[in-house]
Amino acid sequence: MTIQDGHLRILGGLPAHRLQKAEPLDQAAQRLLKQEVIADHTYLEQLYTFAFRGGRVVVAYLALVRNARLKQPGRAWNTTHDLSEIASYGLKRLRNKITYTNLAFAFLPDRFTLSELQSTYEVVLERSVDKRNFRKKILSLDILTADGAVRRGGRPARLYRFTGPREVSFWPSFSPAAASRN
Repeated sequence: MTIQDGHLRILGGLPAHRLQKAEPLDQAAQRLLKQEVIADHTYLEQLYTFAFRGGRVVVAYLALVRNARLKQPGRAWNTTHDLSEIASYGLKRLRNKITYTNLAFAFLPDRFTLSELQSTYEVVLERSVDKRNFRKKILSLDILTADGAVRRGGRPARLYRFTGPREVSFWPSFSPAAASRN
């Protein structure tokens, strides 16, 4: 999944691949992702193992990519409508996980504005979030730090970064629903 032009996009329907001899699943998933996508940053986690009729088993991964471009001609990013069972499950997982982790970092550059962070939440959750309440709540979690720089080009905006390494970390319950407009 990636965010392009203010919309969440999904690369679904990847062809089935066999593992290379003695290849761990996580390595295979990384290899397959690199065959399909060029990106500034990738986040990958094992999502779920699906068992289908006929004994077919699919080990699904959730991949979040920033500034992604597809390598294969004829491939295209899909919208979040008309998803397969696997893609729907991945979208549900992302929407849940973004409310209690810093997973939004996967879509953002190292330094970002609060407006960019809020927009990421709104795109993933497919609903608007009240600006004042969102900022108050997200800043109270102590997961961001202002880096002292300001982005210019219109109204100046303070730049932030997530504290700690760029990996998933959990925080006290954060529900963007509390910051949503009624």
